[in-house]
Amino acid sequence: MRRKCELPDARFISTAKKQPAALAGITKIATQFEVSLSCAAVRFVSAEIFPCVLIKWSDEGFCWKWCSRQFWDLGFRKTIESHQHLPAGSATAKCLNDETERGVITENGTTASFWFPFINEKSPQNIILREEAKRLGRFGVITLLSLYNGKFTKEVLAARSRELELD
Repeated sequence: MRRKCELPDARFISTAKKQPAALAGITKIATQFEVSLSCAAVRFVSAEIFPCVLIKWSDEGFCWKWCSRQFWDLGFRKTIESHQHLPAGSATAKCLNDETERGVITENGTTASFWFPFINEKSPQNIILREEAKRLGRFGVITLLSLYNGKFTKEVLAARSRELELD
């Protein structure tokens, strides 16, 4: 049985920094603190352990999202909010369509322009992201978007700008 979402700051931060920068790490935290995955994930994103965006889906559609400050400050704010805009092969779509087992983390590569509608395909902000999704049984699906290397700096965007100049 899960307890109310109680995650003491110092202990949570210490534990979170030792976990992989991925949904698997957040799952370990939820288990260790005996809280829901949603609770641990929101706390993780809020703590700015690594730059990421968390999206919660129900079987009926989009529920809510939580962005790390780093994503928010660079303009990664408005995400897609419709099942219909998810490609059939995305990790989130697979989980929503019950193509994965409950509790299994599904992962895909994606681009920022896919998840953030105001980012153009040719924009320097259209960087490669990791999409991880996990089916939560009757509670829907949780999606985590992050960078593969876990770092999100202006240098990443500058490197993307240089790539576009070479095209």
